[in-house]
Amino acid sequence: MAKRVKTKYEGVFSYEGATDTTFYIVYYKGDKRTEEAVGRATRDQMTAAKANHIRSLRVTGRQLSNTEVRDAKKAEDELEANRWTFNRLWEHYHQNRDNYKGFNRDNSVFLNHIAPVLGDKEPHLVDPLEIDRLKLGLIKKQKLSAQTVKNVLELIRRLSNWGKKRRLTLGLSFSISMPQPNNEVKEDLPPELVGSLLEAIKAADDQLEACFIKMCLFTGRRTGEICKLQWSDINLGQQTMLLRNTKTNRDELLPLADELKTMLASMDRFSEIWLFPNHNGNERKRLDSPGRRIIQAAGIPSSYRPTYCLRHTFASTAASLGIPWHVIKELLGHKSGSRDITDRYARVSQKVLLQSVNQVADHFLETLQDNTDTFKSEATISN
Repeated sequence: MAKRVKTKYEGVFSYEGATDTTFYIVYYKGDKRTEEAVGRATRDQMTAAKANHIRSLRVTGRQLSNTEVRDAKKAEDELEANRWTFNRLWEHYHQNRDNYKGFNRDNSVFLNHIAPVLGDKEPHLVDPLEIDRLKLGLIKKQKLSAQTVKNVLELIRRLSNWGKKRRLTLGLSFSISMPQPNNEVKEDLPPELVGSLLEAIKAADDQLEACFIKMCLFTGRRTGEICKLQWSDINLGQQTMLLRNTKTNRDELLPLADELKTMLASMDRFSEIWLFPNHNGNERKRLDSPGRRIIQAAGIPSSYRPTYCLRHTFASTAASLGIPWHVIKELLGHKSGSRDITDRYARVSQKVLLQSVNQVADHFLETLQDNTDTFKSEATISN
């Protein structure tokens, strides 16, 4: 059993244990008596003199007692738990959203550009100068594009507004001025490249990738939506496809052009589930290497995004054929805009949509025929 030993200093004593000696101090603050350990002889190099000095500091209030230190730490932890910093807002924001399609981009933006600067700050404590310095650093030092800078600022504003709506934070006390990037990109393919692409699809050894590219071109839909198609979503009898959980947050039933109906009816099934599986037979996420080689074989410039240019081409072709904008929007899966109040109530009929996709498909096939005829004419002249 440890033995209590007095020292020559008033209020200082020690307990001699089996392996070490622990020093204690006793003192009063008002009527409250406090007795606490201040350190060990071997482990902490504590002595009776050091313990007496600590006692003097605590008696005069120049140093907190062990209990006061623990209480202060507890209060600090509680205060921190109630602080809704940008780091905490981001963690709860993305965890409380289902099917968060933009997570990868937003996560990269947050971790690389927001967390290092504002992560530990609450939105209402951020001032306009901090945002100005952040913006300047992104543009001048990191040489980021105006669009990326806009993505950073937009995410800051979005997190702040999200927390404010849920009464977690007061939000920003000012409005963020957004840059206006000139990012309009013209990526629709000219007729000769459309013809070359269809020829490359026809000549491709990889049937799966060829059909995937053709599906993207003849529907104008986003790559991710085509990747998620399952055989159960295809109804060849009714000539429709069901796109699930699209960017508009709803399922969309769209017609299949006659050309696609024929293609799918004769297409090999590479998976029992997925229409266009990856090489492992699972859901794919993007255009695979064989598909990129088809794009390259068609002579499409590397500056064009491989599948996005197909969506652009579908849209611009539909517009050039005089198909109404609200029909094109329905086919592309764009959210309703404010151009026409009737858009909230009216839905384009499947018959009109089918006529439209067939009109675009026929135009593409005519382009292929024109390319073929031109090639034959040139071959005849050369002979």
